[in-house]
Formats: sequence, structure tokens, C-alpha cells
Amino acid sequence: MNEVKASGLPPGLRASELTETAAVTNLDQAQEFIRRMQELGCQFALDDFGTGSSSLAYLKALSVNCIKIDGSFVRDAIIIPAANR
Repeated sequence: MNEVKASGLPPGLRASELTETAAVTNLDQAQEFIRRMQELGCQFALDDFGTGSSSLAYLKALSVNCIKIDGSFVRDAIIIPAANR
């Protein structure tokens, strides 16, 4: 935490990631860590979502700013432009 404060970077430029597996394994610690980092102005991403014990319930428990879905879920996805839906 001290390193984040000492970095001198504007709050909007600080971001961290935590893998889904690490977050779920230590849910209480992950929640506290994310909360404290966000209080310092950091953004937080949940990485590799879908590779571990993924559940939408974890998304409610973890106050992350961004979810990085594992590539295996989207690699062959067909993207339909909004105008064609």
C-alpha cells in the first residue's frame, strides 16, 4: 500500500489484477485487499474469469472495476454489430 501512495501516479492510472482462482481461494482477503486498493484510487480487474470455480455470485462479492474473461470463452465468438441485432 505504501508503494502505491509513494508512486505519485494519478489515481485513475493505477490498476491491479487478481486472478479468479486467487480471489476465490482467499475470498475474505481478496475483498479486503481490493477495498483498500480502491480507497487509494486504484482500479481493479478480475483476471482469467471462467477458468476456475467461476460463479456470478463471486462477481457480487468482489467489487472489481473490470472482468477479464478467459480467451477460451471468446476465441471463436461471432460478434454481431448492435445495428444488426
